[in-house]
Amino acid sequence: MTKETTRKDRLLADIEEGWTNLNSFLDTLTHDQTTVLRDPQGWSVKDHITHMTAWERSILLFLQNQPQHVGLEVDETLFSNQSEDEINAVIFQRNKDIPLADVLRNFHRVHQLLLSLLASFNDADLLRPNSFYVPDGSEEEDDSHVLDLVNGNTCEHFREHLSWIKTLIERGGKARLNE
Repeated sequence: MTKETTRKDRLLADIEEGWTNLNSFLDTLTHDQTTVLRDPQGWSVKDHITHMTAWERSILLFLQNQPQHVGLEVDETLFSNQSEDEINAVIFQRNKDIPLADVLRNFHRVHQLLLSLLASFNDADLLRPNSFYVPDGSEEEDDSHVLDLVNGNTCEHFREHLSWIKTLIERGGKARLNE
């Protein structure tokens, strides 16, 4: 008899695959490729890493019943009333001068904390509506499940940014980001 694969198992496998692919590529980059090359919006690979860390941290804190804007370290009004592009611009400006070693350390730390938290979840937890985790109504109501939110801010986000990072490296800093 084989064990049935749960949604949690699939999610964790997808996260692991995305994380491994992303980090395998990042490990091939030089310091200059990671910090000097920039796309037309001014983002380096390091900035992409900082961005992914912020959104992953937002999910970590959200799943601990804190508003997502707390994890992003942005004002609630900004989070509620501005576009993702405007939120990302604030995250970029606030973090652009952080040294690469600190960015990488935080990237790995936040990821491990999220994985540790997800280890305690089951399929029913992942299928709860997002509103379950912030019951005071401070977050926008929608019909999506926590599974979608986690997936979108981990494995899907890793794949998306890996593609942009590869383009940035291949074009030597002349890549175009449409974020």
